[in-house]
Amino acid sequence: MPNALTDESIAATELLSLTLEAVEDPIFIKDSEHRFVLLNGAFCKLFGVEPEALIGRTGLDLTAPCQVDLHSGSDEAVFETGEDYAGEQAVTDARGQARIVSIRKTLYRTAAGVPFLFGVLHDITDRKHAVKLLLHQALHDRLTGLGNRALFERYLQKGIDGARRSGRGLAVLCLDVDHFNVVNDTLGHRSGDALLVAVARRIRSVLRPRDPVARLSGDEFACLAGYCEEPKMALRIAERLHEAFRQPFTVEDTQAQLSVSIGVAWSPAEETSQDLLRFADIALRRAKRKGGGGSQLFDSTTDGAATQRLHVQNDLRRALSRRELVLHYQPVVEMDSGRIAGVEALVRWVHPTRGLISPDQFIPLAEESGLIVPLGDWVLQEACRQAASWKRQLRLGSGFTMSVNLSAKQLRRPLLASRVREVLDETGLAAGDLILELTENLLVEETLRATELRDVGVTLAIDDFGTGYASLAYLRNLPVCMLKIGQTFISKLGLDVVDTSLVKTILTLVQDLGLVSVAEGVEEQRQATLLRQMGCHFAQGYLFARPMPAADVEELLTRSAPRVRSAPLALVTAPQEALMLQQIA
Repeated sequence: MPNALTDESIAATELLSLTLEAVEDPIFIKDSEHRFVLLNGAFCKLFGVEPEALIGRTGLDLTAPCQVDLHSGSDEAVFETGEDYAGEQAVTDARGQARIVSIRKTLYRTAAGVPFLFGVLHDITDRKHAVKLLLHQALHDRLTGLGNRALFERYLQKGIDGARRSGRGLAVLCLDVDHFNVVNDTLGHRSGDALLVAVARRIRSVLRPRDPVARLSGDEFACLAGYCEEPKMALRIAERLHEAFRQPFTVEDTQAQLSVSIGVAWSPAEETSQDLLRFADIALRRAKRKGGGGSQLFDSTTDGAATQRLHVQNDLRRALSRRELVLHYQPVVEMDSGRIAGVEALVRWVHPTRGLISPDQFIPLAEESGLIVPLGDWVLQEACRQAASWKRQLRLGSGFTMSVNLSAKQLRRPLLASRVREVLDETGLAAGDLILELTENLLVEETLRATELRDVGVTLAIDDFGTGYASLAYLRNLPVCMLKIGQTFISKLGLDVVDTSLVKTILTLVQDLGLVSVAEGVEEQRQATLLRQMGCHFAQGYLFARPMPAADVEELLTRSAPRVRSAPLALVTAPQEALMLQQIA
């Protein structure tokens, strides 16, 4: 019987050895004295040792014990606590190359209670390198090898923290290569890229090795100068950069003379990293406006307006998620009947601290920053949802329309027509009940995209007609069926012969082309009377109703279709208005 047990034990050991050999990861087993009991081929291959050299010995017995010791301290912890160990270790393989392995150690006891340590290694070198590479790519510009904006902001924040501790100031310099687009177009993009690499080297050569330099975008760079006691020190660095750029660049046997505009923001360390970078950018824009090739130090007293614009822009980024934006609606009245034929959606911003902000203040900022695209998408979605809700609840007919303005960036957005169709499907609003308003300049420039929108089934309208190309010949070829006459002409209607004549001419042409006319900004009875006499179909303005919240519009629609007060559309024309009509007849 003992011989049978011995044979069975031997067979089990051989089976275990065969099993370990089938595993690709290095595996080892140690006893409580840290001596190797069993190794597989993958382990021996990794360290370049034969099994006979290790079996019955510890890693400390070898000539180079550090390579296969594999944390004997963690071995002891596993034996003492019985808890698994997991960690990573740098080792050198049989070819002398550094590898990184993950190690997992588990305590195993035999039926007789004899403890053994079972260890598994996994080579994670390639994965570590890949992660390191991805991290480097995420924080560096691939073309120049410089840090990108994200990495620069990290360095900037560290610099500010250090400046606060030391009590010293620091400076941020933003650089932009003057007229680089001209050079790029002349030499070609390949040479342009090579030139940017040379520009990065030139900037790097001027600064101290420890001063971070980054490529923020295109031909715009930034650098951080620590331990600047006063702004003049930062301006001296800017002057050295200008001096360096006075030497021409040579790219593919072609010389190019470049200059840079530099914006400088100096801080005694009380600003945040984002503020300091914004201040430098504001100063850079001022330097560019002066013609380029110079430096500009940020001055809070002169650049306060620009700073305020940036604060508003940042607040606007958060306004959508915070639900600070609301829509007001201005009724559009049919001139013959006085009924409300539809409304125009107008966005309003109720700021938590600044109160109601005029669209004139934030719409241009949204255009500049690109926020107009998500903002416009929200307006479209909300306006269509509200219109569909009114039509269901109030049983409004198909003649009730919702008008929404589209910006240039929205119209040029890829697949805009598909997005409009998607919004209509989601909200349940019929395509024929949506009017999209575009400026005449935009319609002329983007006729193809406008045609795609028309094919969705929505109505396209020229907004504020008369302030763009002012060419009536274009109307015949544009994919529109509605024209809105701007308030500029309407305000002088009945007072100025030329403007009155222009409005009559426009309305006559609109009728001849079979288009629908809408007069904007109607504020006085005189204007409404003349517009009706000239055959204008619809009008909107303070004479009829101001823009109002959705609840007020709903109440207005619920009461009845309102008539224009004091019978402004009467057939009798006042003497002054009759005289004006005679003059332009």
